[in-house]
Amino acid sequence: MDYIVTKKTSSAKGILFSISKKSGQPIRFFLTNSKTLYGVEKFYANKLVKWTIDKQVYIELTDFEMGLLDAINKYIEKEKLQYESIELVSKILSDSRFPTMIQTILEGNSAEIIKHTSGSIVSFNDVTKGFTANVQLEVKSVNISGGKLYYNIINKIIEPNSA
Repeated sequence: MDYIVTKKTSSAKGILFSISKKSGQPIRFFLTNSKTLYGVEKFYANKLVKWTIDKQVYIELTDFEMGLLDAINKYIEKEKLQYESIELVSKILSDSRFPTMIQTILEGNSAEIIKHTSGSIVSFNDVTKGFTANVQLEVKSVNISGGKLYYNIINKIIEPNSA
């Protein structure tokens, strides 16, 4: 798939980009009955969730990563930027001891992200070890720093599965 990459800002440390589909739509992934083995994890100021992914989503994510790398390389060539090579830092976590997972970021208001019944109180702390949900993910931003290409995937909607 082809993507539109637009430079947002740059500094001595790197370049920040926005990315979308050619249609202008955001890049989204949908996980069905996905499980988090660890719940919410804190990494510096970020709250992370690692969701299990099935083979189809894995294929979609690897296709996205290849398309992202291609789009960034075209941008670098077009703008005549000085990069020898770019190494993609994947958010796909593969280890023979665990199911394949995708590392995502929780940001914003939990009540807007976690679907719930009216009047109930929800928090990101509800996303605990073994939590299962249908999840909508979105690629938020892309950046190049030190010859490495990073991207962030945020949780847009978390719809808990009934126990």
